[in-house]
Amino acid sequence: MGFRHGEGNEKLLSCTNCLAAMEIDAKFCVECGTKRTEAITGRTSKSTSSTSQNEESQKDVSENILTVESDSELKPPKVKRDPKLRIALARLSERSGIWLRKRAKFVFTIAGISIAIGVYGILQTFIFTSSNPESFAKEYIQAVVDRDASKVEEDSQLFPNPQKLPILPKQFQKWDSIDGLTWKTYSEWNGWSGSGYVNFVPMDGNSIKKDLEFTLQIKANYKSKFGIFREIEWSAAEPMASISIMLANEKDIGISINQVPAGSVDKPVLAEKKYLVFPGPLKVALTGAGFTKKRESDLFFGSSSNTDLSFPKIEYNLSSSQVSDARVKLENSLVSCLKRECSDLPRLSQFDFSFSNQPTDYLYTDYFYVDWSDEPSCSVANYSASSADKGNITLSCTAYAYGSIKWILYRIWLTTYYDTGFDSATVPLTVSAKVSRTSNPYKVELSNIQISG
Repeated sequence: MGFRHGEGNEKLLSCTNCLAAMEIDAKFCVECGTKRTEAITGRTSKSTSSTSQNEESQKDVSENILTVESDSELKPPKVKRDPKLRIALARLSERSGIWLRKRAKFVFTIAGISIAIGVYGILQTFIFTSSNPESFAKEYIQAVVDRDASKVEEDSQLFPNPQKLPILPKQFQKWDSIDGLTWKTYSEWNGWSGSGYVNFVPMDGNSIKKDLEFTLQIKANYKSKFGIFREIEWSAAEPMASISIMLANEKDIGISINQVPAGSVDKPVLAEKKYLVFPGPLKVALTGAGFTKKRESDLFFGSSSNTDLSFPKIEYNLSSSQVSDARVKLENSLVSCLKRECSDLPRLSQFDFSFSNQPTDYLYTDYFYVDWSDEPSCSVANYSASSADKGNITLSCTAYAYGSIKWILYRIWLTTYYDTGFDSATVPLTVSAKVSRTSNPYKVELSNIQISG
């Protein structure tokens, strides 16, 4: 197959202006008269102007693009997310949805159980919160103040006594210092763990008696409520306090508990064993006849404690009342001696005084007198006891002496010339005596009184 050349009159072109067919070698459109170049390309003066406008708009767009690019250089570029992360998250979400659809029953079951447990926990916590031990604390402290032994039982909520110990008699557990006081309570507890404590504080008006407060540990006893919940009844967590009384084998030693006589060591009112005691003070004292030193054990019991009562070995000493009685009697003996100028007083001479007008030259002394004041000043120097029946005491005293003297100066013919002098002096004295007991525990007898100076 070959090509052939046409004659040029074939209408193979079309005018772009009027869409009329044009011959290939036509110089213009026979229909609208448009030149060949314009008819074939479609470019007219109008299109030329539009072309120029397009060029100007493109120029403006390019300028705007340059401006935007220059602005974008000033601003930090936006960070685009990694498409891999988005794809991974989308896949994870899709897999999770598939897993949840496959196990919907299991998931809903778990969610339902969690909601039920949460609701149960909230309601049970509310029930525990309402189980305030305030009423329990009021009943407890009232029984403590009244020393109510009827509340003490083996499994008592207030005063547990699992060992079934005897209670110290009420007359030995007096607590007079709380008369007229009011009690305040402060408590903390946890219903889930079933433990807590109550602090009892006595108040004197607005003043807190810190030395008398004590704390009680409490525990929860649960019981059913509405079939599925639990409510609390509080009780003491530990057995009540106890004391073990143990005494040495001694004679003529009396016992007192909280200032109440309890027999003697060899014949006690209370047997030597373990006793229960209510919270409060317990002061046990051993007292002996004569000069036996008093031995005391001053205790304070809380809600639960175990104490073994014991005392040091027996000692002897004069009590303050015995020392005072011995001092008065010794001073009276010294005053009596000063009044009669007994022989126990030291002998004073004129040289024990400093007479202001004493002459340097005289014939001889006509007379010299000494008077003693009967108002000495004394203090206890020391005292001791070697047994329940024997002891000694020593006083350090100061006595006052007044001297008068008369001198014969000289004689002229039948006339004699005299001069007199007066002076006072303090004389230290030591007064001691042996002390023995009497039937009165506050009085003593003195013997072998000695005055020296």
